[in-house]
Amino acid sequence: MDFKSVRKRITAAKKGPRAKNISPRVRIERTVGVVLVVLMGAAAMMLAARRPEPAVSPAMTSKVVAPAEDSPVAKTPVSHAAAKGSAPKNGSGNATVASAVTITGCLEQDNDAFKLKDTEGEEAPTSRSWKSGFLKKRPATVTVLDASHRWKLEKHVGERISVTGSLVDREMQVRTLSRVTPSCS
Repeated sequence: MDFKSVRKRITAAKKGPRAKNISPRVRIERTVGVVLVVLMGAAAMMLAARRPEPAVSPAMTSKVVAPAEDSPVAKTPVSHAAAKGSAPKNGSGNATVASAVTITGCLEQDNDAFKLKDTEGEEAPTSRSWKSGFLKKRPATVTVLDASHRWKLEKHVGERISVTGSLVDREMQVRTLSRVTPSCS
């Protein structure tokens, strides 16, 4: 065997017998299919990563003072002039003033975390689901935080409760809690 015949066999093996049998139409269909799958994956990732920034107006902000262990929630009134002066001029930056939000929902426990499902309220967050084709906004789940275990959330699991506190990124720090109904149904 000489060098040329070995080289021909190697190139023939690389091409394979299938390469000759595939029609140009099948090659185009495969290419179009791969491109569609890649584009759909990229679109899904872009939709999942997109989070609208909440609009904060000076009228919506107020100062909240953390309650003492036995005292009710105390709010310090804020005038609109003071709120306008404390807001960033260019609209960027994080708001340092916390506002009290009241959300009603069904309390569920997931390991050590407590979550409000089927939430209601003016400031209750909403989200979109793939089940509705990302068209409809539905009530979003809110994680309820009680670091001091003062509110004994485990006793309220399965109840419809109303929670007032500060809400940041779908996590609510409890300031007050009240039972709305003894069951979620």
